[in-house]
Amino acid sequence: MYDVVQGPARIHDLLLSEADTLLYDAGVSGKEETMDREQPTTFDMAEFIRAFEANEIDKVLEFYAGEVEHIEIDADGPPKGPRTSGRDHLVEALKGGAEAGIKLRMENPVIGQDRAACTITCILPDGRRLISNTIYELRNGLIVRQLDVQVMDPEEA
Repeated sequence: MYDVVQGPARIHDLLLSEADTLLYDAGVSGKEETMDREQPTTFDMAEFIRAFEANEIDKVLEFYAGEVEHIEIDADGPPKGPRTSGRDHLVEALKGGAEAGIKLRMENPVIGQDRAACTITCILPDGRRLISNTIYELRNGLIVRQLDVQVMDPEEA
C-alpha cells in the first residue's frame, strides 16, 4: 500500500520502481542498470511537449538518443511479451500519425533526474482515442528508453 502522506513524488518513485520490476521480470531490461544512474538531466520537458503536440517530428527526434529502446504494453503485447522496437519505429509512428491527421496531447508531465513521464492522448480522425501512460528513461538529457502502457478505443461496429 502506498503512503499518500509522503506525496506525489514518493508515489511517482514507487510507480517507476514497479515499471522497472515489470520490465526486469519480462526479461526486457536489466533492473540493476537503470537503478544505478543518478545523473542530473537537462531534458526540456516543456519544449518536448510543445514539439510533440505540434507534430514537429524533427524537433521531437532531437530529444531521443541515437539508440532507443521502445517498449509497448497493450492488449496485443502483454507484460509477459511486450512489443519492442527502436528509433526507426518511433520515426515511422510519428510520421504516420502526422500524415493521418492524428491530434496529439501530452498531459500530466513529471520529470526527475533520470526519468520523465506523462499521459499521451492520440485523437484519431474518426474520434477514437489511444491513451498511453509513458515513462521515458533519460541519459545525458536524451531519451534512451520509452515504455508505453496503452489502451485504445474499440472500432465502432
